[in-house]
Amino acid sequence: AINDTSSFLSPQPKKKLFKIIWSGRGGNSQSEYIHTLQKKNSVGRIGELQAIMLQMKKVNSGKPLLNIIGTDIVRSIYGSNVAKSDMESFFSTLRSSADLSIIVTRHSYQFLEYLAEVSDIHIKLLIINGTLFLQSIIPWSNLHAITFRETHGPRDIMLDPMV
Repeated sequence: AINDTSSFLSPQPKKKLFKIIWSGRGGNSQSEYIHTLQKKNSVGRIGELQAIMLQMKKVNSGKPLLNIIGTDIVRSIYGSNVAKSDMESFFSTLRSSADLSIIVTRHSYQFLEYLAEVSDIHIKLLIINGTLFLQSIIPWSNLHAITFRETHGPRDIMLDPMV
């Protein structure tokens, strides 16, 4: 079970612990929590992304770095026709800069097959008849229903195996 973390999160994230890296499309927003990639070429943007992650790791030394990234940032760096070698370079940078990376993609997205090849774990979320399910593809597991259990304290998230 995973405890509900809402009681541990403050309404304002702490500057040192939270950073949004924006691909630069749709505006040039800068704040203490948002960093817009400024470089125009792919090599510069990857270097800038890696520098941000290394700085976060340095500022928070001794703490693991979680990186949640959408594959749309890869498209914004390399364009719509991304070569496999470019993806290898990008994901190698992610692996070397963060302790854990979660890559979010759409099912039909062109990176899905490549991501399945390089991922240690591949998890699929499904909605069937209004119920949210989780299934691990790599390593393979049975389907699990994601349910919430009310307790006297924080809410628990449960994974109930489907037989």
